[in-house]
Amino acid sequence: THTHTHTHTHTHTHTHTHTAMMWITYAPISDLVAEFYGVPQSVVNLFSVSWSILYLPGSALHTYVMAKRGVRQVVLLGIAGTALGGVLRTLGSLLVDAGTIGTLPGYLMTLLGQALAGLVQPIFVNGSAMIAAIWFGVEERDLATAASSFCSPLGSALGQFIPPMLVSENDDGDVEGMTLLHAVQAGIALVGFVAVLVAFAEAPPTPPSRSTELRHREDRGTMAATDVLRTAWGMLRDQQFQILLWSFGVGLCMFNSLMTLINEYTAVEGYSDNDAGIFGGIFLMMGLVGVIAAGVVMDATHAYRAIFKTAFVLAIGSLLFLIVALRPGQFAWSAVAFGAMGCVMLSLLPIALETAVECTYPASEEISAGMLFSIGNIFTVGCVYFMETLIKLHDDYDSTVFTPVNLALLAFAGVAVLPALFYSGPNR
Repeated sequence: THTHTHTHTHTHTHTHTHTAMMWITYAPISDLVAEFYGVPQSVVNLFSVSWSILYLPGSALHTYVMAKRGVRQVVLLGIAGTALGGVLRTLGSLLVDAGTIGTLPGYLMTLLGQALAGLVQPIFVNGSAMIAAIWFGVEERDLATAASSFCSPLGSALGQFIPPMLVSENDDGDVEGMTLLHAVQAGIALVGFVAVLVAFAEAPPTPPSRSTELRHREDRGTMAATDVLRTAWGMLRDQQFQILLWSFGVGLCMFNSLMTLINEYTAVEGYSDNDAGIFGGIFLMMGLVGVIAAGVVMDATHAYRAIFKTAFVLAIGSLLFLIVALRPGQFAWSAVAFGAMGCVMLSLLPIALETAVECTYPASEEISAGMLFSIGNIFTVGCVYFMETLIKLHDDYDSTVFTPVNLALLAFAGVAVLPALFYSGPNR
């Protein structure tokens, strides 16, 4: 049983990590991507924003296929879509490199591939708590959820570090390495597809508990769309789940927007593409530390309410630290501030997921997770372009750290933290 569990966990970790890496790939090199495809930088942000736009329909697809076909088939669909998206992105950059039909067709092909990968992203993100419940016992569930949540920041960190290493501008002013970057990521996705095809099982040979076996056997093949909608509507009527939904949704919106705009956000303070990649990587790598710490503390105490509230209070403190530290010529302090903020903000991933499971039990884990991530991604769509507009006003407010974009971030943090302090949902 342990061998099957470990093989399954490694396979899911690989696919989930790679998906996160594809999402954030263009953020640290957005100026070079704009130059390569001959489009404005705001259009480049659509590569990331498209994932937020497609999150809700992707969640619906995940829930439907999961109910009708089960875990193995839904994960296979996810990695197949990711691999095909990676191939289309590679073809798009090859069209630009060929230089025979202009850059627009290449951009559109790349956007199509990115959107396809974004459509299947919820299969990996929403399934974290569900996978933990199917494959692990109650005593291991919190750590398993944290381990799965670990994949998103790890993949995003790689997506921040690697692109500036492969993509650069040569002496003639031409952007090089875009096709190599796409080809590497497509190759990793294809390896993941083969791994899922060969090694990913529907369920462990021995279920972790009888109740888990019965519940998931009942869910599969019987959960119609009306059942999902009825369950979701019941959650939305729960005042405590509304608090979770709002606070986590705003927090996720801040994270997505900051990671998407990290190049532009740091460039106005005089930092380069490489610096932006380092800041983003540090944010996410320290986020891994936060995720692990959250998993250990939850596993030891099961004090979900207290942990949830504490993490949100620490998050607003870390944001203030970042705002004060991110100034020209303060690379070291800026890096420390990004790390502190990442450690706190990303710890909220497993905390919120497990708190939602406790709050909505016995509802299916992927429904609560899907709703949490969907609302955050819906908020992200408008927030990215709103923050981008505020960043462009930086020069008019250069004498203060409280620039329009930083004031907006503080406002977002405030409206997320305040309701979280009143959360009093059950621990079952």
